[in-house]
Amino acid sequence: MKRTHALVVLVLWVAVGCSDSTEPVSNDHHHESHPQLLAHDGPWVPPDDIVNQAANFDIEFTGAGPWVGESGCSGNFTAGGAALRQWVYDNWPQVSHVGGYACRPINGDSSTMSVHATGRAIDIHIPLDGGQADNDLGDPLANWLLEHAEEIGVQSIIWDRWIWSPSRSSRSRAYTGAHPHHDHLHVELTPEASRLETPWFQGEMGAPTLSGCDEPLPAQGGVIDDSNTCFQAFGPAQYWRVVEGEGEGGSLRWTNAFKSDEPSNWARWRINLEEAGEYALEYRNVPTYAIYDSARYVIRHNGEESDVYVDLSAGTEEWESLGRFTFAAGSDQWVAIHDNAPIEVPDDQHILADAIRLRRVMEGLPPAIVDSNNETPDVDPMGDETTDNDVDGVTVSEGCSTSSIPRPTPLMPLLVTFFAGVLRRKD
Repeated sequence: MKRTHALVVLVLWVAVGCSDSTEPVSNDHHHESHPQLLAHDGPWVPPDDIVNQAANFDIEFTGAGPWVGESGCSGNFTAGGAALRQWVYDNWPQVSHVGGYACRPINGDSSTMSVHATGRAIDIHIPLDGGQADNDLGDPLANWLLEHAEEIGVQSIIWDRWIWSPSRSSRSRAYTGAHPHHDHLHVELTPEASRLETPWFQGEMGAPTLSGCDEPLPAQGGVIDDSNTCFQAFGPAQYWRVVEGEGEGGSLRWTNAFKSDEPSNWARWRINLEEAGEYALEYRNVPTYAIYDSARYVIRHNGEESDVYVDLSAGTEEWESLGRFTFAAGSDQWVAIHDNAPIEVPDDQHILADAIRLRRVMEGLPPAIVDSNNETPDVDPMGDETTDNDVDGVTVSEGCSTSSIPRPTPLMPLLVTFFAGVLRRKD
């Protein structure tokens, strides 16, 4: 994966950033930051259209064989089990924990080895709702895994008193085992999937399309707010402080930065674009809550990932720049902000997760102006409408390019103070 670096330049009156690299570090304790949703009456019953879609997926069940003791266990997850486990962590924030490897026989049958002992099974844990399965959190994940079972290579899913297994004639049916699986999804892989030989593992393993996040932003760009379905906040909910009545859309959230090798709380805005092109990327600034001087953004764009370190405390404009980036059409692109830092962080250093904005850059023109309704106002981009480059005739940095604006009057201020934050790539 290509990674690049540059210098983030923060200019007094206008804060703009050059980009660039590194993937978000995984965290084995992700939680959805939104309030927990609800249990539904009855078990998980997959939608008919998804069950019918998987109806032609026929395989033979591959068990683990007889129990011969620890010598027959794999010792850990297989390559496929580990990859699926990490992918779930990275893309489903409602998941509290993913485990599953256990060197043991099947519960209730001491002569047969459990598939958990082979490393081909994972258990995806979902927080309970009043002692019952939280279907609003667990059903979408179970449905997605079923919908993509053939390309992944899933031979069994058990969730909330229901089982789907393509090796049986009654492949979708009530589950009557001793444990109702109301607090976790049990997912088994085929031997081929465990060796990363199925199409899904050999492809990009991209992020799933979020419900309600499949409508692409128009060609001129748009705004993705923290209230949007394309936004996800990861980490313990109690450390995300939600502030109503401020920020884009009337709300924002913030959390403290701290020294750590891995993030605890982090947020991601998924980007789905109608057209490929160069876009000016900005974050919504609210100075009261944007305080940390070295916040790490990770931007996935056009198959690359770039790190941008930003001094949030230097921001003075409503929208502050993260730089200019080339984005592809479609999804599997995003912006993320992380709460961890490699050095000691003073108390009360906040990172802000409110909204991001993309504005299309057309050759010879400043970035298109896009409002929060993702519409382009009826203005002349070369007329009197103020843009990020209109700073009293001073040549300023907009991402990684520059624009010279004629000075309208010699009485305008000349002093511009630059602050530079050198990008640091996490080893």
